[in-house]
Amino acid sequence: MRLSLVAIVALGGVLLALGAFRIHQSMRVKHSVNEKVPAHIQAAFSKWKTAQKRLYASPQENEFRLKNFYSNFLKIQEISKMKISFTMELNMFADLSEEEYRNKYLTLKEPKEPSRLKSAADLLAQHKAELKDDIPDWVDWRARGAVNEVVAQHECGSCWAFVGIVAVEGAWKISGRNLEKFAEQQLVDCAAWTGAEGCSGGWMEHVYEHILKVGGVMRSSDYPYKATVQDCKEDKSKFVGKLKDWLSIPSGDCKNLLLAITYSTIATAIDAGYMPFYKSGVYDYPHCSDSINHAVSIVGYGTDWGNGKPYWLVRNTFGPEWGEEGYIRMDRTIQPNSGICGLCKRASFALAADK
Repeated sequence: MRLSLVAIVALGGVLLALGAFRIHQSMRVKHSVNEKVPAHIQAAFSKWKTAQKRLYASPQENEFRLKNFYSNFLKIQEISKMKISFTMELNMFADLSEEEYRNKYLTLKEPKEPSRLKSAADLLAQHKAELKDDIPDWVDWRARGAVNEVVAQHECGSCWAFVGIVAVEGAWKISGRNLEKFAEQQLVDCAAWTGAEGCSGGWMEHVYEHILKVGGVMRSSDYPYKATVQDCKEDKSKFVGKLKDWLSIPSGDCKNLLLAITYSTIATAIDAGYMPFYKSGVYDYPHCSDSINHAVSIVGYGTDWGNGKPYWLVRNTFGPEWGEEGYIRMDRTIQPNSGICGLCKRASFALAADK
C-alpha cells in the first residue's frame, strides 16, 4: 500500500516552502539532521508507517526513519520542479537513507571479465531479414504470455537471479512450451562457482552458465524463494527449464537491442540509484548515469499515447507495489549511446534447448 505525494501535501494544507538549492547530479539532496520536521510531515509519516506496517525497535530508530522520510519528501519536491514526464511518490523506500537503498538493493556485480560474450549479431540479422525490416511499432511480451507476475527480491541482492530467470522463462515460452515459473532461489543458493554471491550480488550470465552446466532449472514451486542464502538443494530429477545457449548484444547498440526485443525478453542492467520513488509515466530523468548497478528485464517497447515519448518497457524486481505494477517505462531518446541509465550497455538473452 502506498501513500501518494498529493495525500502528504494535503495533510499540511500547503506545499512546503523549499530553499533555492540545486539538484546534484547524483540526486543526493542533503538536509540538516537537526532540521525540525514539520507537524504535517510527522502526521504523514505516522500514516505511512501504518500503511507499510513498519515497527521500529526504539524511539531513536523512529526519529532516524522520520528524518529519512522528510529528506525523501524534500527530494521528491525538488525533482518534481524539473521538466520531467514521470511522477514520484513516497513508497516502500521512503524511510531509507540513500546509502541504505543502494547497499540493500543495488548490489549487482558486473564481472571484470565476462566468462564469454557470444554476439547475437548474426541471429539478429537473420531475424531482421525474416521481418523484412518491418519492425513493429510496439512489443509487449506480457500480452504474448511470456512473462510471469512481478515478484519482489526483498532485502536480498538477488536482482541478477530474478532477471536471468525472466530471460530463461521468456525463452522457454517463446520456444513453444508453456510459461513456467522457475526458481530464483536455486541460483541464489547454488551458483557460487560462477562468481555469483547470492544475496550480495551477481550477474545475469551467472544464471545462464549455471543452468547450462548443471542441465536445467527447477520450478519455484519445488524450490521457493526465501530472500536469503541457504544450502544448495538442487534436484536434477525436477529440472524443467533447459538452455541451448545465451547471446549478448553489443554494448551501446540500442538499435539492435530494440530488434532483439522483437525476438525475446531481454536481461540488462541500469543505474537505478535515481529511481526509488518512481510512480508512473515515462522516466526521463536527465542526470541518470551509465554506471550500472541493478539488473532489470526489458519485456517490450512502445510510445506513450499522451506525450509521444518512445519508451522501453522495463520489469523491475521491487515487487508489484512499486511503479506501474512493478514496471517502469524508460525514455528511449535519452543517452542514445548507452541507453538511459546505461540500459544498452550489457544486454543479453537466452536460447531455450531444442524440443
